Amino acid sequence: MTQSSQSKPNEEEELITRNASNWMGALYYKIIEKETEFNSYYTLLAWDGNDLLTNKKYIDILWFKPNGDIKFGAPLFKTNRKTRSRIIFEFGGQHAMKLNYNEKADQIIFDYLVPLNPRLEGIYEYYYPDVTQDAYMWDGKNWVFHKLVDGDENLKKSKKSFPRYNKEKIQEQNPVYSPPK
Repeated sequence: MTQSSQSKPNEEEELITRNASNWMGALYYKIIEKETEFNSYYTLLAWDGNDLLTNKKYIDILWFKPNGDIKFGAPLFKTNRKTRSRIIFEFGGQHAMKLNYNEKADQIIFDYLVPLNPRLEGIYEYYYPDVTQDAYMWDGKNWVFHKLVDGDENLKKSKKSFPRYNKEKIQEQNPVYSPPK
């Protein structure tokens, strides 16, 4: 396999299918196998140190034609009335973006990216993750977009999970720092 150059804009790139001679080279860190009535698909999560200013993360699909040829990208991502073959996130190189698979919930969870200032929209070196997360959830045929998911929803949380503090004991302790009066 050889790596393709990144010459097309992200939106165009999300719609095309690639083959073994022009795939998008990246560090693939997670493979999720999914079966439909037509084929077996392998969803790939990847990181790409794009350039000096930005990083990219991908959600891509690997599949095989009946003759054994490898294909990258398949129209399995349903987002707001659009269908895409892959999802590409581009963000500032100084930031870290979460893109992981939650096996229990069968969803790909990712940070929502925003520019530092609305005037910087489209200039991806100024994009960073805010505190919200979205997800793609598998419905048996496609990865369907869901906005504002709770990435921790499957963690069991209760009052017992959090330590109890004795207020009097805390007040008895010597302060670490006392400002001069």
